[in-house]
Amino acid sequence: MLQKVDSEIKEKTSKLEQLLTEERIARLKSEENARIAQKKSDEEIQKVESTFKETTLKLEQLYEKNVDRTAPRMLINGYMNALSIAVATNYSSGGGAPVEEMKEVPKVESDDDMGFGLFD
Repeated sequence: MLQKVDSEIKEKTSKLEQLLTEERIARLKSEENARIAQKKSDEEIQKVESTFKETTLKLEQLYEKNVDRTAPRMLINGYMNALSIAVATNYSSGGGAPVEEMKEVPKVESDDDMGFGLFD
């Protein structure tokens, strides 16, 4: 009887060790896949950051180049537009508005004038 129990224990132990080995192998594969995925992710992030920095630098250079080149022309065009509007509308100051005659403000009667004095 003791041998039967002993053999069953050995058999169960053997199966558990086999399952443990299979799970250990699966875990190691999963960890390796995770490392590979993390490495790819880090590389992609570096590429995106690099592209972003390059694009930002190019945009800044284009902006500076175009603003430096076009700013004087924009000011001249704005001044010419203002002058053309002034000439087309014959805009001038023309002096101040005419003064209106001052109207007399009606006098408001007080309570004393009506005979309702408080201390009479």
